[in-house]
Amino acid sequence: MKVIIFAASKGGASKTTLLFNLATYAAAQGHGVLMGDLDPQGSLRNLWELRNELVNPRLVKMAKTVGETANVIASAGYDKDFMLVDTPGSIFPIIRDAVAAADVVVLPTRPNPVDLRAQEDVVGMVEGERKL
Repeated sequence: MKVIIFAASKGGASKTTLLFNLATYAAAQGHGVLMGDLDPQGSLRNLWELRNELVNPRLVKMAKTVGETANVIASAGYDKDFMLVDTPGSIFPIIRDAVAAADVVVLPTRPNPVDLRAQEDVVGMVEGERKL
């Protein structure tokens, strides 16, 4: 199962919207997709519930860490093709853990200098984990 993390160091970068749209598209193409919501705001969960299609993509309850969640899912035989995980803005320990467990990290940004500069800390984490 490929773990794809959506990370930004501030809110409003469209992490959740992009993740949800990609998860829905991948599911429509026949891929098994799990989604995890690490953001206390719970926007991904809200989008998933509004869709009223609860099977694929499927929202999973996250364990303590992303790596632990992926291992529990795989050992129970419930892993899919992809697990896409939404992270909160500015809660760096959660973002750092998620990046460490990632196969791929997506860094959504809006095209303005403030958002690009706000990503510098997360880019440093991604580079430190050699995920870039």
